Formats: sequence, C-alpha cells, structure tokens
Amino acid sequence: MEAIKGFTDEFAQLQDARIDGHYDTLKRTSKTDAAKCIKLAEDAIAALNGASKEHKVALAVRILASGKAVAEARKQADKRRSIAKDEDEKLRF
Repeated sequence: MEAIKGFTDEFAQLQDARIDGHYDTLKRTSKTDAAKCIKLAEDAIAALNGASKEHKVALAVRILASGKAVAEARKQADKRRSIAKDEDEKLRF
C-alpha cells in the first residue's frame, strides 16, 4: 500500500505543477524544475509499477468511483485559474 501512497503523493505534486504551468501566467519554469518534474513522474510510475495487483485494482476502483475527487480537482483548477487571472489583471493597471 505504501507504493500506492507514494504514487498518489507524487501525482498530486505533478498535478499542482501542471496547473501552475498552465494557468499562472507569471510563473516561469526552469530546465532544472522541469527535470525535477520528469524525475518525479518517473518515480511515480515506478511506485505504481511496484504496487501489488490488489492495490492497483483498489486504486483504480477508488478513482473510477470517486466523482468527488474529480469535482474537487476541477474546483482547485478553477480557483487557481481565477487567482492567476486576478493577478494578471492587477499587473495591467
């Protein structure tokens, strides 16, 4: 189960970086930061590959059954977009 926890933690970090990269117009990503994200993705995939079949199935069921998780991810993305838009508008004035 620890492998699944590692995967989900790393995936959440990558999702935050993706949202920042897409919606924070002021953020610039360095090559070093990009390389860290690539390494994190590789580690996440390795963690998932190292999980037992039972734990992989449990994770898949949880993801597919959890509309709440999808709604929360969308809510967080919308919030980040709104914040980035507000900051962008402040810089224009």
